[in-house]
Amino acid sequence: MTTYNPNVYTIQKLGAPDWTAMRLCNDPTLFCYEHLEKICKQYDAQYVVDSEFDNNSCAIFYSSKPHPNSNSRYFAMYLDYETQQLLVTDGSFVEDQEFAGIIADNGDIIFSRSRYDYRVSDDESVWIDGGRDYTRRPLVSVDRLVRLTVHKGRLEAWFDND
Repeated sequence: MTTYNPNVYTIQKLGAPDWTAMRLCNDPTLFCYEHLEKICKQYDAQYVVDSEFDNNSCAIFYSSKPHPNSNSRYFAMYLDYETQQLLVTDGSFVEDQEFAGIIADNGDIIFSRSRYDYRVSDDESVWIDGGRDYTRRPLVSVDRLVRLTVHKGRLEAWFDND
């Protein structure tokens, strides 16, 4: 049985024919889909991406209403390993972050969310590691490299070679 994955986006490069459509794979690492759904419902928010905050992996969300103290629509949830508590903090830092991505032979775009997040494409044609601290990847043509950013709650892909 195939489960719908709300965090896989089909994108198309501007000006490119339909057959170049690609999937931006944004599967969560911190929470399962069931937990994400509950968090989104409780906070009237949508899941954006997993990233890092103060060397902690975190899940970033975008709320329909700004927080009264920070005035940010973003919030981040992460596990404090010392206390084993789930904490919430302002997640607006995500708009200042950039992720390196790579396009697989099957058209999937994969990216590493944090320092030790080693990713391999479903077709095993490419891999990427290092999050935003460094980028390790196979030697590929520059047209297979993308930059990913977040803007207004959306994960966006940028093709620099265009």
